[in-house]
Amino acid sequence: MNEFNLIKDIMLANSKYFLAVFCFYLIDFMTGFAKAIKNKNISSGKLRGSVSKALEYIAFLLVGVLAVYLFNAEYAVNLIAISLCGVEFTSICENAKETGFKFPEKIIALFSRKGDGGE
Repeated sequence: MNEFNLIKDIMLANSKYFLAVFCFYLIDFMTGFAKAIKNKNISSGKLRGSVSKALEYIAFLLVGVLAVYLFNAEYAVNLIAISLCGVEFTSICENAKETGFKFPEKIIALFSRKGDGGE
């Protein structure tokens, strides 16, 4: 039971990172849905893909929690969460751009992927 309490404490101590990933995921989902509405290509397959992506993110964050528990890698959850937020922010920018939202060029250049018009 002591291990359970320790893992619970690790998760609670990192709850702000879990919340940040969830917020970025939710915004990405909404901007992706807006893009699908604009392009008139809403599909259940893409929606199912969003569910599997959420489960993958939860698994990544739990791996971070286990790394903290097993190896005392205090910043594992933080680094994983920051990486996931970066991925989501890039997707948010791409979705928003395709729906007509104008981002400052510096932000677009910073988060553009190679081959998609980025440097």
